[in-house]
Amino acid sequence: DVVPAADGSTPAAKYRSLDDATPTRGAPARSAAQLAADVASVVERLRTESESRSADLAAARSRCSAAEERAVSEAAAKSAAEAKLAAVTSALGTGTEGETA
Repeated sequence: DVVPAADGSTPAAKYRSLDDATPTRGAPARSAAQLAADVASVVERLRTESESRSADLAAARSRCSAAEERAVSEAAAKSAAEAKLAAVTSALGTGTEGETA
């Protein structure tokens, strides 16, 4: 019989591997085919997640590029409008001064 330590743990629990694939006493050992299938499943899941994240990243980059193009266009339009406003303000100021002088 296994005598528990003062903290209540047993040697088997104390030294048991954290790896779920490691067989423990009384548990059936997993076959190499089962382990290979598990690894293949994890690899496939990770590949699918990676592809999905890559697609999400590409879509985000596209949206960012479109927003940047709109911002540049709006800045150019604002600059042109400010130039027109300055020209009109200058023309009105010149015309007003000419009329009052």
